[in-house]
Amino acid sequence: MANGIIIRTMQEQDIKEVTRLMLQLDGEIDSGHCLSPAVINSTFAVMREDSRRYRNYVAENDGGVIGFISSVVYKTFFHPEGTALINELIVDREYRGRGIGQKLIQKILTMAREEKLNEVEVSTWFENKKAIAFYRKKGFTDESLLLGIELSK
Repeated sequence: MANGIIIRTMQEQDIKEVTRLMLQLDGEIDSGHCLSPAVINSTFAVMREDSRRYRNYVAENDGGVIGFISSVVYKTFFHPEGTALINELIVDREYRGRGIGQKLIQKILTMAREEKLNEVEVSTWFENKKAIAFYRKKGFTDESLLLGIELSK
């Protein structure tokens, strides 16, 4: 299982490994997004400046990053205490099936409960059937449809 795995807040020194994981994810979903270390570094710098809104965690094993989860916390009139939206979750393909994804989700759920948020949501592509099955197995249900328009790639 996931014994010996540490879930901790992402740090700047994790960017190279998070980029590697994001490229693995992109290889599976073919997003077409630019995932260079420079882009991820720049994005992380903005996120780090607003750490109350952006929550990024890594799963570490023997000093190496083997998983990553990113979420954004926002408020709406329906959910005035806040919603945590999981945007990205990736576990290195060599470590899948060992409970690491569950531990990363649990970190977001724990944070949301501690901060008394109203809900946790997750977004994934329709084509990512494995992810959809995984999230449903972890208790997420179909409650709305998120539509989007990509403005740039």
